[in-house]
Amino acid sequence: IGIALSLLNSSRIKRTTVSNPSGDGSSFDACDYSLTGSYGKNIFPSLSFGFNLRYISQKIDTFSASGFGGDFGIISSLPIEGVSIGAVIQNIGTKLKFVKESDKQPFNIKAGIGYKLNRANIALDINKPADNSLGINLGGEFWVINNLCFRAGYASSVDEGSGISGGLGIGFKEIKLDYAYIPRKLLNDSHYLSLKIGFGKEKGEKPKVKKVETKAKEIPKTEKAPKTPPSLKPSYSSKLIVYSNPSRAKVYLDNTFQGTTPIILYDLIPQKPYKIKITIDGYKDWEKEFIPKERMNSLRADLIKSSF
Repeated sequence: IGIALSLLNSSRIKRTTVSNPSGDGSSFDACDYSLTGSYGKNIFPSLSFGFNLRYISQKIDTFSASGFGGDFGIISSLPIEGVSIGAVIQNIGTKLKFVKESDKQPFNIKAGIGYKLNRANIALDINKPADNSLGINLGGEFWVINNLCFRAGYASSVDEGSGISGGLGIGFKEIKLDYAYIPRKLLNDSHYLSLKIGFGKEKGEKPKVKKVETKAKEIPKTEKAPKTPPSLKPSYSSKLIVYSNPSRAKVYLDNTFQGTTPIILYDLIPQKPYKIKITIDGYKDWEKEFIPKERMNSLRADLIKSSF
């Protein structure tokens, strides 16, 4: 689950008319913003989907328009280690109406492939807007250390500029700061800055419980110990789906190797604690105590890159 707020503001734009093409001495402002809610879920061990719901507002001088839109996408991990594919449909929604004219949202279809190799990530996608020609985008990032990466990209279907861009990312625990720079020729260069804050606990995390000491009641030898009511005994076994980022990491259950992610672990005993360990070259080992509580449980490990 995620929430995003995007804002673009341009102030003091020179006002021009047919009779005064160089400007009449006055100016106006323009502002666009959108508020987006996002949701994603794993439907199979190697297949996930997600969607965005968005409110959009635009204002130019004294005129304004608003509407609703959304995106839908899927992503799947391939049997080839580190390779994943995905597709997305963007900007499905209502028209934005200024005065009497209505404009459609920039509908777009995109499909791509990504490859993860140790500290490097590479992605290639094909982009088909409804109002433009087919375009190809290529990008990559390299993590110099655990908390710092450099990025570079190229877009073939840009209206202005060379299509080359660059940037960097800085992360510390749940806080991530991203910066991107796009050079222009006629217009001013573009700078993009985004802040991401993670929140919430991973599903299956063991809650902290205050330990309370109790004294057991002695049962006389002549008495039989009371039997556990059948309703309190689990009548089923549990399954655990283990994911990791990156995938193809080794999974150990109570120090016994089970396979590589994504993987389903069968015949677990409900309410019994298990030790889960996930390892892969170039990343720190990930360990967690897990207690299955349902018939079907899931666990995801976001692995942290090791230092040089």
